[in-house]
Amino acid sequence: MLVRTLIAASMLATAAPVLAQQVAVVVVVPTPPGLPRDRIEAGMKASIPQYEKLPGLIRKYFTIQPDGFGGMYLWKDRASADAWFNAAWCERVKQTYGRDAAVSYFDVPIAIEGKSR
Repeated sequence: MLVRTLIAASMLATAAPVLAQQVAVVVVVPTPPGLPRDRIEAGMKASIPQYEKLPGLIRKYFTIQPDGFGGMYLWKDRASADAWFNAAWCERVKQTYGRDAAVSYFDVPIAIEGKSR
């Protein structure tokens, strides 16, 4: 019993500090009628410098689906995601595209990098 207690105490003492919970966010904006894919992609490319500077953003995938576009984001924590997806962001999206974006948050307890094939 004493040995197990000492081992457990040793493991706790050398464990890495607990980091803030990473957060994934999926955003879908319904595509306005008549907005062609090439204009969506051009807008995505033009926005890259802005996203590269966002505090707390680890990764962003730009996405397009048949009836919408948006992105998948990985943030270092919820506070960073909330700082970006705030009321002003929501209003900008609505003013620009005439529709509200669907924004979904997910806790990321584990993340891995796949092997390149």
